[in-house]
Amino acid sequence: MSDNITISTFQLFQLFPDQVTARKYLETRLWPNGTRCPHCGLTEHVTARKNGYYRCNQCREDFTVRTGTIFERVGGFPMQKKVADKGVDGRLYFEAGKSLKEMVLSVKSGNVRPTDIRDLRGVLEREENAELAGFLCIKEPSKAMHDEAARAGMYEYSGVSYPRIQLLTVHDILEDHHELYTPTKVGSRIATGQIALDLRAYPPK
Repeated sequence: MSDNITISTFQLFQLFPDQVTARKYLETRLWPNGTRCPHCGLTEHVTARKNGYYRCNQCREDFTVRTGTIFERVGGFPMQKKVADKGVDGRLYFEAGKSLKEMVLSVKSGNVRPTDIRDLRGVLEREENAELAGFLCIKEPSKAMHDEAARAGMYEYSGVSYPRIQLLTVHDILEDHHELYTPTKVGSRIATGQIALDLRAYPPK
C-alpha cells in the first residue's frame, strides 16, 4: 500500500474487514524484519501468544503491535463491520466495579459540526452499557461543539469525574500526546496511573 494515498472510510473497511487483517498489516509495517520487543528492542527470544500478544523472553514483558504507538494512546477496538454500527465506529472498555463499561467512539474525517456531538449524545443514551463517548476528528472542533459536549455532563467513578463526551483531534494525539480519559483501559500499558486490564478476565455473558 502506498504511503501517499487518500481513501474513503468504506474503502478502508474493504481493505481491513476485521481486527486480525488490520493487526497483521500493522505488524508487517512496524516489524519488517521480524517481531521486535518495544520494551528492550530485541527481535530474538520472542514467543507468539494468542490474539496478537507476544512475550519477550529476554525482558519478560508482554506486548502487541499497538504497544508504544498512537493506537495504544487512543485505545479502543474498531467495529468489525464494513459500515458504522448506528453511529459507533469503535468501543473502548474500562472497569467499573466488577463489570466492564464502554466508551463508544465516533470518528470523523471531514467537516465537523455541533450536530455530530448531539448525535453522539443520542448514541451514548441509547447504548445500555456505555457511560462515556469519544469523538475523534481531523479538524479542530468549534466552541459550539465543545459546549454541546459539556452539556452531556460528567461520569463519576471512585471519586473522580470524567467528561461523558470527550473530543480529540489527530493533532491532540500525535503532537500533544493527549488521550481519552477513562478510569481504566483494557490491555493498556501506558504510564498514566490507569490500571491495565485483561479483557479475557471478563468473558462475554
